[in-house]
Amino acid sequence: NNSEIILQQHVSDNLNLSYYIFSSNFTNAWVNITINFTGEELDDYATNLTNLTTGNYSYYFIIYDDAGNSNTTSTRNLTILGEPPPLNITLISPVEEQNTSSALNTFQYNFTGGNASACLLLLDTTQINKTNNPSQNAPLNFTNTLAEGIHAWSIQCNNTNNNLYNSDERILTVDLTSPNGTLIFPTNGTANSSTSHNFTANISDNLGIKNATLNIYNATNYLINSTVTTFVGVVQTTLGIVVTLVDGVYSWFYNLFDFAGNIFNTSNYTITIDTTPPIISNIVYYPNDSDSVDPVTNITVNATITDALLSVNRSILQVHNGTSWFNTSMTRFGSTNIYQANISLISTEANYTFNVWANDTLNNKNNSLNQTFLSSWD
Repeated sequence: NNSEIILQQHVSDNLNLSYYIFSSNFTNAWVNITINFTGEELDDYATNLTNLTTGNYSYYFIIYDDAGNSNTTSTRNLTILGEPPPLNITLISPVEEQNTSSALNTFQYNFTGGNASACLLLLDTTQINKTNNPSQNAPLNFTNTLAEGIHAWSIQCNNTNNNLYNSDERILTVDLTSPNGTLIFPTNGTANSSTSHNFTANISDNLGIKNATLNIYNATNYLINSTVTTFVGVVQTTLGIVVTLVDGVYSWFYNLFDFAGNIFNTSNYTITIDTTPPIISNIVYYPNDSDSVDPVTNITVNATITDALLSVNRSILQVHNGTSWFNTSMTRFGSTNIYQANISLISTEANYTFNVWANDTLNNKNNSLNQTFLSSWD
């Protein structure tokens, strides 16, 4: 493998050595070089050859004494290999800037171009593993358990001349911690007559949030909204997404993802949207025959009042006695949807007008149509 060769020969003569001819084809053509002896009759002589190129060569010596006698050595053959071919190292996996949620990781690579005496894994510039005499042009692996964090890794190999070759460096992020999130607004169990709300949460991750998904389900467990928000370089933020809903009861939560695939689901909150007032129906009063509706008579008014989502907050019987309006609270009849009020008619004949007013706990309110009756002496 060397480009500089020392050729050494042992020569002797009974009297005096004179000169020798060095014949070789190291220049790709046969060349004779004559060199005089300057030493004793018996000596070792060395011929230095430098800057040789790779190839197959031959050489021999012809030795002369003072009397012109000569002798020729045998012809020898020499192969100059030169430097071994360089090693080309290719990293296979993990890919550049990969994120993983596993502490146990396998680093795979291969190399081509020549034979390697050894290859080793460099992790954060520290030698972690070593393989002697690895096979070329074949997948090779090192497996290690890594701490959570960002790691730089590469492969280094040396060839048979002990020349070092390095691969590219790659970054691997080990993330063993899931994201975290807390729902803020609307508060759990909210009931509201506004249809638009900002669904807000505090979200975080130790190494960075990849995306967050707002999920809203209706009362039949049907997904009616799924909004994804992506992030770059964010470890903590307050995320709010405005969504407009129709009347109904909903549950909502966030799915959080980091770049290593760790997942966190927040708790579920509920919200009720109610823009509809109570329904008032089946209004009746008694006695209701003309013979019985006399002045100073006690009249009972019943009405069916229902609300689809919330409870009835208040119901009022509004009465005009021909002179002025007055209100009387209505009382729920047991656990039914019937509400009842009693009024006493004035002592003089009069035309009465009445209706029922009701609201729910969000103050959605409704009035029935006016009804009339006559109070008179028979």
